Amino acid sequence: MFKFIGILISLLFIDACSTYVNPNFVEPATYTKPLYNLELLGIYSTDSTNKDDVVALFAVTPIDTVHFRPSISMKIGYSINDGVFNEDSRISPQYNCNMVIYGNNINERNPFLYNKIKYKFGIMAYQDVMFLAINFWDLGEDVDKMKIKYGLWEKNNTRLRIEQEFSAQVE
Repeated sequence: MFKFIGILISLLFIDACSTYVNPNFVEPATYTKPLYNLELLGIYSTDSTNKDDVVALFAVTPIDTVHFRPSISMKIGYSINDGVFNEDSRISPQYNCNMVIYGNNINERNPFLYNKIKYKFGIMAYQDVMFLAINFWDLGEDVDKMKIKYGLWEKNNTRLRIEQEFSAQVE
């Protein structure tokens, strides 16, 4: 009898816990755009002699602080000079790319990138900002322009990732 009551109490406790709703959770069906701003600030050549090494710099800023600091995604798609779009690339040395994340201290950590964006982006306006520098190397041809498809995982729904497409000339 006591075993039956123990099981019943356990089931009631599990049921009560499963009805908890995260107050910051946003129903996926209501997502029409990301809950953060993702902006391509530019694509820059990192080697003056060999133009097949570039860095794409993104700024990630909050729409609201409750949903901010999305999770990094390692999936990226890109094409070079209107070539074939590589849909399923990964941010990994295996795919000749990596990512470096900066905060609003980018001026100290990467003066090269900071000098490229200091007049384009109002860093001081954002206390919460992430800069994502995606480095590509040995791409096999000189890169004059690039198209990138990327998105981050939503903070409060890690099953949801909204990709956006960006295109820019290499500076």
